[in-house]
Amino acid sequence: MANSSAISGRIGAVSSGQRHLAQWLFVLVYLVGMLDRSILTVLLHLIKLEFHLSDTQLGFISGMAFSLAYAAAAVPMGLVADRMRRRTMLALIVFLWSALTFVSGLAPSFLLLCLARFGVGFAEAGQPPLVMSLVGDLFARDRRATAISLIYIGVPAGALVGFLLAGGIAAAYGWRIALMGAGVPGMVLAAAILLFLREPVRGQLDDRPPEGETEKLGLREGWRYLRSHRALMHVLAAAGAASIISSSMSVWLPSLIMRRHGVGIEVAGPALAISMGVFGIVGALFGGPVADRIGRGSMPRIAVITALMMATMFPLACICFAGPNVATMVLFNGLFNMLVPGYLAGLHVLVIGLTAAHARGFMISLLAIMFTLVGYGVGSQLIGMLSDGLAAQGVQNPLLVALLLCTGTLIWASLHLLRAARILRRSDETEPQSLTPSEVVS
Repeated sequence: MANSSAISGRIGAVSSGQRHLAQWLFVLVYLVGMLDRSILTVLLHLIKLEFHLSDTQLGFISGMAFSLAYAAAAVPMGLVADRMRRRTMLALIVFLWSALTFVSGLAPSFLLLCLARFGVGFAEAGQPPLVMSLVGDLFARDRRATAISLIYIGVPAGALVGFLLAGGIAAAYGWRIALMGAGVPGMVLAAAILLFLREPVRGQLDDRPPEGETEKLGLREGWRYLRSHRALMHVLAAAGAASIISSSMSVWLPSLIMRRHGVGIEVAGPALAISMGVFGIVGALFGGPVADRIGRGSMPRIAVITALMMATMFPLACICFAGPNVATMVLFNGLFNMLVPGYLAGLHVLVIGLTAAHARGFMISLLAIMFTLVGYGVGSQLIGMLSDGLAAQGVQNPLLVALLLCTGTLIWASLHLLRAARILRRSDETEPQSLTPSEVVS
């Protein structure tokens, strides 16, 4: 009976202890999500050998197969997050994508492996709108960058676990057992979410909370809401541009290291686990608090800080890809990943802070589409196709050249955020805007 209030899932005020418990549950959600993504990227070379695949096919299975399903489900998931009990939905999707990751290890063909990844992408589409909608109702504006950055500890931690699992288990037992092992933790976490996570009141921390259920957006109203907020459009564009190289680095760097320097998965896996995991965790611990301290809840300042992070990532990515040895590539990959949680937190803070509570699920789903379809999907696929095309033309190190050609997207992304900051300074878009159905029609 001691846990009856938590188990019941009734909507109500959330205590400080429950808020911190929710935050660490979200860390674990992001950890198992990243585990399910990252472990496949380390296994690409082994999958390529078993199924005799090209780089274009590897780009599809590592990014596009996941991303197409993710993009198709993201907006519906966002609308659901604005209407239904978020705790229950979060537990359901975590269980579903984890079970499908387990099933991926049993796939007897490239086609069935693609279908399993479609399913994983469909389920994971609900993660960002559900989690970030809950964050908006659990943490005040001047604490959100810290909260989101700490939640993003789960991303490098998931990469750390994933790369270590892939390097160790795959070397000993094969890539199939590695995938099956990656699916188990999420199924356990789903039960913990149902038992311990409490649903907060929507809009309870907003200066101007929604006036009632009639303000919830449909798809048509959501698009009109977005078009009325120019700064939000630039933030979403920045997210897509930055994600092209950020996601592609996590997908293709293991293969690049193994091809350029002739090392095996047992070396590349642990090395990248340290650089992505340890450095990423350090970045998550400091990136958000620094953004909160400097930005002080100001949306224009947060936009500028995030733009500077992206611009700094550009030379780090170039040096990482062109590194003359494994140590250099691992070091600069680590420095790059120190900035990733900070820029992700900045983008989420901007979207949450510029959006009214009744529309946050929808807007976060659009942000997730930019991260996943544009970055993880189109970016990874584009680099695979470029690599194959350059190889056909006799270019040496075609994968390296393809990656270097795409690094400029980070500068493009930073320019979008600087434009957003200028708009915010000149307008009243620094506060979340409500948009009732009557206003949409007018």
